[in-house]
Amino acid sequence: MKKYLVSSNKVLIFALEFNHKCECKCKQKLETDQTKKLETMKTIKKNINVSRERAIEIAMNHNCVSREVAESYSDSELKEVLKQLKLKANF
Repeated sequence: MKKYLVSSNKVLIFALEFNHKCECKCKQKLETDQTKKLETMKTIKKNINVSRERAIEIAMNHNCVSREVAESYSDSELKEVLKQLKLKANF
C-alpha cells in the first residue's frame, strides 16, 4: 500500500474501502468521526407560525384565487392550505 500525505480520516476511509483488516482501532475511530459529523449535520425543525393575514396571502397564491375569495375561507380551510405546505397556523 502506498503512503499518502493526507489527513488521517482520508487514509482511514481509503483503508476501510479496501477491507483493511488489522488489529488497530481504525474502524472504531472512523465510525465515531462519522457519528460526530452526523450529529452536527442534523437540522432542528423549526415550527413556522403563520398569522391569519399571511395565511390568506398564501392561500391566494396557492389556490390562484382573488383576495376576496381567500378572505371568505374559513379557518379550517386556511389551516388545510398551510398543512399542505407544512406550516402551522397561529390563529
